[in-house]
Amino acid sequence: MKNKKTQKIFVFLTNYSMTIILVVLFCLFLLVVNDHVRKKYSMDIIGYIENSMPLSNEERSWLEKNKIIFGADNNSPPLRYVDPKTGKYQGTTLDIVDAISEELGITIEVKPYVFKDAMINLENGNINMFDMFPSDQRGKKYLFTTPMYRLCAIMITNKSNIEIKSYNDLEGLKVSTPEGDYAEEFLSQEGINVYWINGNNMEDSMKLLLDNKVDCVVGDEPVVMYFKDRMDKGNELKIINTPLYEKEVVFGVNKKDETLKRILNKTIFQIRKKGTIQKIQQKWFGISISFDSYTSIWNFLAIVMVTSFFIFLVLYYLMVFWNRNLNREVKSRTEELYNSKNDLQTILDGLAYFMMVADSNGIITNVNISFIHFVKLSKDQVIGSNVTDYCHLIFPLKNFRSIWDSVEKEGKTKFEFTNEGSFEVEVFPINNIKNELLKLLFVIKDVTEVNLAQRKLMQAEKMAYVGQMAAGVAHEIRNPLGVIKSYTYLLKKQPGMTGEIQEKSIKAIDSSVERATRIINSLLNFSHMEDEEVGSIKLDKFIGEILELQTHLMKGKNIDVVVDCRVEEELTLNKGSLKHILINIIANAIFAMPDGGELKIFCQKDMKNISICVSDTGVGISKKDIEHIYYPFFTTRKVGEGTGLGLYIAYKEIQKLGGEISVESEELRGSTFKIVFPYHSE
Repeated sequence: MKNKKTQKIFVFLTNYSMTIILVVLFCLFLLVVNDHVRKKYSMDIIGYIENSMPLSNEERSWLEKNKIIFGADNNSPPLRYVDPKTGKYQGTTLDIVDAISEELGITIEVKPYVFKDAMINLENGNINMFDMFPSDQRGKKYLFTTPMYRLCAIMITNKSNIEIKSYNDLEGLKVSTPEGDYAEEFLSQEGINVYWINGNNMEDSMKLLLDNKVDCVVGDEPVVMYFKDRMDKGNELKIINTPLYEKEVVFGVNKKDETLKRILNKTIFQIRKKGTIQKIQQKWFGISISFDSYTSIWNFLAIVMVTSFFIFLVLYYLMVFWNRNLNREVKSRTEELYNSKNDLQTILDGLAYFMMVADSNGIITNVNISFIHFVKLSKDQVIGSNVTDYCHLIFPLKNFRSIWDSVEKEGKTKFEFTNEGSFEVEVFPINNIKNELLKLLFVIKDVTEVNLAQRKLMQAEKMAYVGQMAAGVAHEIRNPLGVIKSYTYLLKKQPGMTGEIQEKSIKAIDSSVERATRIINSLLNFSHMEDEEVGSIKLDKFIGEILELQTHLMKGKNIDVVVDCRVEEELTLNKGSLKHILINIIANAIFAMPDGGELKIFCQKDMKNISICVSDTGVGISKKDIEHIYYPFFTTRKVGEGTGLGLYIAYKEIQKLGGEISVESEELRGSTFKIVFPYHSE
């Protein structure tokens, strides 16, 4: 049992040893890079990424709405001080503030204070930022930005004082520094108890030392050195070689200005990357030491070596991994391809449609069982043959190249044909990985029964509509029959009437017979017209015949009709389809005006198309219904008032004409249906 467990561990380590080595090396690489970034920019990799981002919309908005005020002590040259000659507030820190101002494209206001007052004003929110050493105690009052540079604090005393060699020797002595300086907090944390005699600034502290009122002065190295050079004319003072401390300098920010802190972090990072802080230091000191952390050449070489070794191992691992898994992957892919091919063939064979695949030369490369059964050949006989060999059975394809070009251009094509039945053919592209047309997929549907059922459905809709019009037509025929009966009675009762009265009676009878005949013919034409009947029509007359069937119904509903047909020449088109379209749309318009209104039909043409607009002032169509009106059996009428097939039939017939239909409607304001289709002049 123990041997098996050991063997499993050994196998695991053998299989994944390279992965473990790579993970370890990658972690080592991250540590080295992180150490390099921390030394160069005083932040880790995450901070580097965050501060590399541009200002967010929130941060830009903050800059637009708020003013930034920098405040600090007024007498700490060369870091920050008010020049007594010019009255200008300047120094290395002020140059950094100016660089930040330029980077952000804004003006930062500056205010000089006594050191302690500047700290108080920052805490109270009267100023936004002040450069300082960060600490736990100060962290309770302020936010801190990322560091700008490193700075040493030193100790200075009289030459005669040989007892002070480090800060541990300050125990119990009199020490001076500007009130509020970080040195007070540092010595307190180190447990060094001193007697503080503070001044407002470093100049006051140096005077106390020269007057022998204190034993030592502590403070920032550049400031202490500046005042020693200026005030120690007798060379009475000495610098203690051991620094008090060396820390990074940051901007302290008011606790409420979290957004400003993020803005300053990103800006400080940018000016450090550009080397602006080093240039400022060189301006004031002529050298670049202590203001930025030092990254040794050995650190850089370590990064290069680890990176190179890591890349080498990654490449080696990839080669080993590739060689180890190549056969397995090829086998897996082959099985997947085989299974996919079988799955696809099973799906194709399970479809009732006739399907075949052909290459650019028209050679059939695959078919399904339905196709094989239809052509009554074996699969081996069909594959490898040309699609044109089956034109007499499947579709009248005379030019395979034209279909190939059409699919290559349009993406797919569709057509219908009749050959001992009705068939619908859809041709789809099969592209390669470069999206180039590789093969064509022919999907052939036998729609004989579907078309027959649709024609029966349309005929049933027509006959239902004939029934609805029957009462109106009967009334329209009754009027001319009444006229005929009246004048026939006159002719019988007055055989000796004059020729003028007789002629008038005969004309009235003939006119009434013609009117009744016209109404009956219109009704018969509508009920028996074949769907595919193509002929020449005068559009205005054609519309008039349709409206004549509706005359009684429109009079009963008090509907006015306006026809504005601006198409004068005869058109050649499918008369049956157009009659289906107009009858159904006009009928819907009449139904939509139960309390009367106006039916307006407007026709016009351009170079290619005819457009017919049918408008009513009826109840309109609701927004929730308008997207469903062309669905079969969709209706808002009561049971018995409609089948819901009218607009569906109109939609299908418009497609047959190669046209389009659109609708604009507003509830209680009416609807307008617009039909556009191509035409041919006689």
